[in-house]
Amino acid sequence: MLIWSDKTRRSLFALALFSASVPVWGAPPDVIAPSAGQSVCCVEASGQRVCSDIAPPQCNGRALKIYNRQGLLVREVAARKSAEEQAAIKQQEALEQQAKVAAYAQRLKDRALLDTYTSLEALDRTQKRQEEDAKTVISDVRSRLDAAKKRKQELDAEAEFYASSPKAAPADLTKQIQDEEFEIKSQTTLLATKQKDLDQIRKKFAEDRQRYIELTSNAN
Repeated sequence: MLIWSDKTRRSLFALALFSASVPVWGAPPDVIAPSAGQSVCCVEASGQRVCSDIAPPQCNGRALKIYNRQGLLVREVAARKSAEEQAAIKQQEALEQQAKVAAYAQRLKDRALLDTYTSLEALDRTQKRQEEDAKTVISDVRSRLDAAKKRKQELDAEAEFYASSPKAAPADLTKQIQDEEFEIKSQTTLLATKQKDLDQIRKKFAEDRQRYIELTSNAN
């Protein structure tokens, strides 16, 4: 047999009172079982208030109030939500959860930004270095592209020279032309990709710089 201390009994009694006072959301009237001497009331569809020692049928799905024998309100049961209302609530909860996740991710990003750069000058130096590296790569790609185009022109001229007597042309001339065409196409695609990388660097640092100013201004 368990022996409860006075403190434990008081805590359990307080918990029971709290549980009894918390509204029950969405519980149907036919499962509401008031204690002896209690009554269940609601406002039916006609607007009339009805009460009974059990949940009246006309109160099905409606908000209920349960009173003790002294007429004091001891419990409330909220009106049952429709399928549309429940769907709307779930959608709103999902949106709120997404907002919480996005806010948490932003806090992590802000913390990383402040940890990475001790000042705007440090951020600008990093941007300059990354832009210079990207520009160097772009310059190298352009050089290879220009060389491939020049070589293609020379091969085209050579092919034109042998146009009147194709049998005299070098056996691999056609293959060389095809190889340079492929090289031109590859370098052109690569150049576009590297240019986008440079644009992305500029965009990212512009956003980081603006955010850094906002964070440090708020801190001050």
